Amino acid sequence: KRGEGNNPLLRRGRAEFVGEAVTSQTYLMWSGGFPWIVPSRAESSGRILGEVWMVDDATMARLDALEGNGHMYQRQLLPVTLTERRARERSGLLGAFHAQGYIWLREHGGRIVRPDGSGIIDWKGGAW
Repeated sequence: KRGEGNNPLLRRGRAEFVGEAVTSQTYLMWSGGFPWIVPSRAESSGRILGEVWMVDDATMARLDALEGNGHMYQRQLLPVTLTERRARERSGLLGAFHAQGYIWLREHGGRIVRPDGSGIIDWKGGAW
């Protein structure tokens, strides 16, 4: 996420910010210093607000290493929609599409991050 501690990883690689997006499906989000999500329809679940970036293969490999893809998280396709009209028009992503995101694979702990009144979960301004 822009402004967060791991953003330099995106800036060092070939990455382009596309826009903020929200998931089509609902998830539970926990926080214990960093966020993790799992699919859920529980009352405390919500749609996740985050960012979409276009990245090259080398940057994706660095992201996978950072996120512990395969043992802490599993990278999956998540259905999302860009939140800003200008970003949708600029990117050509006018409706829902699939973006790569990371789903938590371990035991749950930390605290549940609750959705706001509109059902959106925004951890530190939106991150996934």
